[in-house]
Amino acid sequence: MSQAKRLKVAPAADGQPAAQTRRIHLWSPPRACSTAMMYSFHNRPDTTVTDEPLYAHFLKKKPDLHRDERGAVEASQSSDWNEVVENVLMRHYPTPVVFHKHMAKHVYWEEDLSFMEHPESVHVLLIREPVKQLASWHRTKYERSMDETGLVHQFQLMSHLEARGKRVIVVDAAALLENPKEVLSDLCTQCGIPFYESMLQWPAGPRKEDGAWAYYYYASVHKSTHFSPEVTPIRPFPDVMKPLLKQCEPLYFFMRRHAIGVAAASNSNHSSNSLVWVRGRLMTQPSATILATDDVVGTGDAVRGCLRVFNNRCPLIDEHLRRIEDRSKLKGYRVESEERLKHAVHWTLASNDVRDGVVLRLVHDDGGLIVSTEPVPDTCHDICDEVRGSAPAGFRVVVSSNGDISNCHELGLCAVFGTKLVMPPEECRASDTVINAAMEMAGDLAKHIAANSKITAVERRDLKFAELAAADEVFVVMMAFKVLGIHRVNGQMVASGTDGPVTTEMQSEFETAITDEKRWATLPSW
Repeated sequence: MSQAKRLKVAPAADGQPAAQTRRIHLWSPPRACSTAMMYSFHNRPDTTVTDEPLYAHFLKKKPDLHRDERGAVEASQSSDWNEVVENVLMRHYPTPVVFHKHMAKHVYWEEDLSFMEHPESVHVLLIREPVKQLASWHRTKYERSMDETGLVHQFQLMSHLEARGKRVIVVDAAALLENPKEVLSDLCTQCGIPFYESMLQWPAGPRKEDGAWAYYYYASVHKSTHFSPEVTPIRPFPDVMKPLLKQCEPLYFFMRRHAIGVAAASNSNHSSNSLVWVRGRLMTQPSATILATDDVVGTGDAVRGCLRVFNNRCPLIDEHLRRIEDRSKLKGYRVESEERLKHAVHWTLASNDVRDGVVLRLVHDDGGLIVSTEPVPDTCHDICDEVRGSAPAGFRVVVSSNGDISNCHELGLCAVFGTKLVMPPEECRASDTVINAAMEMAGDLAKHIAANSKITAVERRDLKFAELAAADEVFVVMMAFKVLGIHRVNGQMVASGTDGPVTTEMQSEFETAITDEKRWATLPSW
């Protein structure tokens, strides 16, 4: 029998067996919003909170560690681990929920950790972006080490608990501050407790539950009354902290992919088991998250592309890769040969054993090539102008001073007005053989559709941005040889907000055409 099952909960004061209690342990790094989170739970009608009950034990283990508050902490708390576990962590409380705020670095693995496995215990990791955490920590006079960040302890806690069947809930401080109701509601659900609106605000000022160190650290949170988006001062990141930042980032991004909101998004991806080519080696998609998904690389001026894979073929793969190679060279990036790039594509496909129904996403910056697979898109996208828009970069339009959209051909942007289909002008062909090939096929199909549907005219010209809101249908012809309906312009719905008849017919004709195309070479065997 494990220690967790042998551990007893202290009885109620009247000697009767204690009712089931939900004991939430928040394990946080320093310089996160852990105290605000404690205040949020303190404002619930059913919760008791404690503030870093293991701090005195931590200081006892580190007699040479300087802390201004050492004397006050040692006078206010027991430094005996077992005593704290029995009299604080596992004691009887009059409320059905108890919230213990901890610093993750206060854990000592040689001590009795059986309280962690107790059925009443729920564990939450609060993480914060290392750039912000370390910049804040740098402004203190204390030690700057990996141990002090608490990230290693958080990672060890996650591994320790999950190995013993205890699920760990992860909350990213940035998401909590941006969307407190959404994150707290989800957190409460996962903790098995109800959400209260009162958690979203609290009265200003100190609490009797505040630790003895509140005088030194809580001035800002004592002024707060609610969660609010973080406003980070614009200042240089300290050079002395950069080596520590490099150590922290992999652990943070590993835990972040499990965070509320982030985890749900990543679980909806093509497959969490798919392999991604990252700069010369294959990695599982979760392991590559910090590179391919979280935009640590591949931002700014990175060269991007996408290849359609269907029926054991990849249209114009040589042209795609030559485009990536040429544009990367123009930007001054170190580029491998076209054959090496093709090797990366083929190896990614072979390792995932896919020959149909996917799009390969390619991102190339100065660090090298990233190749990932995802399902062929079939959902609508927003399209927007560069100034106001928040749509993905591939669906942003460039508007000239006279209102014309100057990248219609590059986007493959088309619109339907009544019985007229407007497509990019043939004379303004993009300097991109892949886009040109896709648009040439679209032009041929448009003529076919015009002869067999309500479309009476195909007009080749640039669209004006103002026209899009009045269009009956808007769609793009992607370089991945896919027609994608656009349902919103700058967030405003276009027409009915669904694919119209011309878009639908163009999609069907395109799928038939690429299936029948005989010129494209088949993929190698594996």
